[in-house]
Amino acid sequence: MHKRINLAYKISYKSLKEKYRQYSPTKLTNAYQAVQETGLAVRKAAKLYGVPLTTLRDRVDQRVHIDTVKSGPDPLLSELEEARLVEHIGYMAELGYGYSRAQVIALASDLAIHVGKRERNKPLSRFWFSNFQKRWPKIKLMKPRSLTSIRAKAASMDTVQAYYTELETILDRYHLKDRPEGIYNVDEKGISTEHTPPYIVCTEEGAPQAVTSPRGKNTTIIGCGNAIGQQLPPYFVFAGKRKMGHLIEGGLPGTDYDVSESGWSNSNIFENYIKNHFMKFVQPKEGEHILLFYDGHVSHVTLSLLDWARENRIILFVLPQHCSHILQPLDIGCFGPLQRIYNRECATYMRQNPGHVISKLNVCKISCKAYSLALSPENLRAAFRKAESKLKPSTVFKKQTQEIIQSTDLSSSSIQTKTNLSEPTDNDNNPKTSTNCSMSNQRVVSDPSNCQNEIDNSVTVTEFFDGKNIEADTKKKKRKPIKSISGIVGGHAITEDDVTDQIKKFKKANDKKKKPVKSTKQTPDKMPAVALSQQPGPSAYYVDDSGNDFQSEDSDTEGDCCICHKNSPPGLRDCLDLVIVKWALCDICGHWTHLRFCSNVRVVRRHSEFRCPHCEASRYNVQTMELFKSGGDRKTHASSVAVMLASCLFTTK
Repeated sequence: MHKRINLAYKISYKSLKEKYRQYSPTKLTNAYQAVQETGLAVRKAAKLYGVPLTTLRDRVDQRVHIDTVKSGPDPLLSELEEARLVEHIGYMAELGYGYSRAQVIALASDLAIHVGKRERNKPLSRFWFSNFQKRWPKIKLMKPRSLTSIRAKAASMDTVQAYYTELETILDRYHLKDRPEGIYNVDEKGISTEHTPPYIVCTEEGAPQAVTSPRGKNTTIIGCGNAIGQQLPPYFVFAGKRKMGHLIEGGLPGTDYDVSESGWSNSNIFENYIKNHFMKFVQPKEGEHILLFYDGHVSHVTLSLLDWARENRIILFVLPQHCSHILQPLDIGCFGPLQRIYNRECATYMRQNPGHVISKLNVCKISCKAYSLALSPENLRAAFRKAESKLKPSTVFKKQTQEIIQSTDLSSSSIQTKTNLSEPTDNDNNPKTSTNCSMSNQRVVSDPSNCQNEIDNSVTVTEFFDGKNIEADTKKKKRKPIKSISGIVGGHAITEDDVTDQIKKFKKANDKKKKPVKSTKQTPDKMPAVALSQQPGPSAYYVDDSGNDFQSEDSDTEGDCCICHKNSPPGLRDCLDLVIVKWALCDICGHWTHLRFCSNVRVVRRHSEFRCPHCEASRYNVQTMELFKSGGDRKTHASSVAVMLASCLFTTK
């Protein structure tokens, strides 16, 4: 019985919720006009037009305005102020300096304080932001792509306009506007064996972990597709020195590969790709040309490739410098999904094969699945549509919001409500209708004196956002132009005669400027000579360049070895490698001695006693005399004498 009552309550609550505000604004307006003009009773008008009685009575009694479509209090900021806020947010996002959610809330709080609608100690909350998003559906939270400053400066309106003008000329010259199947784009994408784990479902106990493969060398995928959505099989570049056929096992039909030391593409690999792999699947008909455009990396421009392309009716079109993120279809709509699908496939493989890792032996099989899904016909067509878009740069660059704001007439009703509240009526027949000076989400201000206040308020809002706006860095500093191959080929078809001649002149001038690399090795005749009078030390080294043992009579011999009487030991000649000669100072006689060569001692530690062989022999004589005088055991005496004699013989040797 209890369950049945609860079920009945839920059904009745659901039915009440569905019946909430089912009438149209037009019926409410007609009922209101019937009461005001014909004197019809409120209850009868509500029943006749099918509107709630209390709703109609509130509007007749002027408690709620007739144009109100939402219950509750008005938003803190007027629609004009929120519109300016929305335009400012979009303008900053286009420049690459967008606001986060917390920053938007702080900005709106500052605006409310600036116009006197909020106190400084009462900022807005996230509840205001959620309602703000409902009122302005185009405001969304999105993760932006990172954009380097050099790309932001290079992708100017003039550069893109010149690119589209040149591209349209090439399309008209070779009759390619009606042949989208002859327009191809090729680009490279690097992938790593260490994938980015996706979001997972877990419990609250502890931080979740995801097992990934160790980072290895990069693997490059060269992808290609045309404007009608046809993809070419992928071409892999693995890190290595020898080709192994099992690297592409499990790949798509027609998959090919090459190897390089770094795993990145180079001039030879790219040229081999165009001549052998690309032409295997693309064969232009007699009298027709194929347009192939790509970024202007230095490895993509070689004279041999230019000559070959001209012979085979292939038009090589290079994109402007640092503009591939807005002009290259594969970058715009294909390689982003490729990376996400690849990460998902890697996570699936690691979960299904615990204990195994992803290496270059199985990366082809995994990435081919992502390649076939990312370069689908729908994605390719959408990417070309977004990149080219009928050769109109306005689809790439939106009109600057600041110009829209400045062109807006603040004194007129330029901002309209987002909802059609009622049918248009004649103001003469409806004197209660207010002037359309400033409209909010709920009502229209009926007092004409408030129009001037709204205009003054809009000027204040404009001053507020003028201090927040920043200008795009379009002014180029005067610098000496740097001649590079990218500056010549960027935004041009490099197979045209004039561009090809410029490339050949640049290559020829660049080859002349190249100087032979000087060797850093010193020849024997230029090696610095070492003075024979160089004073040795405990860690000094000496190179004997004389080649003999002769020393002049007037040379200083006080620093020579007390055993061999030379600065360089005689045994050094037999050493084929670089040997550092170590010295030691005798604690008895104060003479220097070569270690290892003239003494059986190889290393002398700090604060340890060292005796040269002469002083060691003197000590042997003293110990021998003491043994003879003591008259000890003959065996002990003989062994001691043998040990000291062997030591002396080794030292003198």
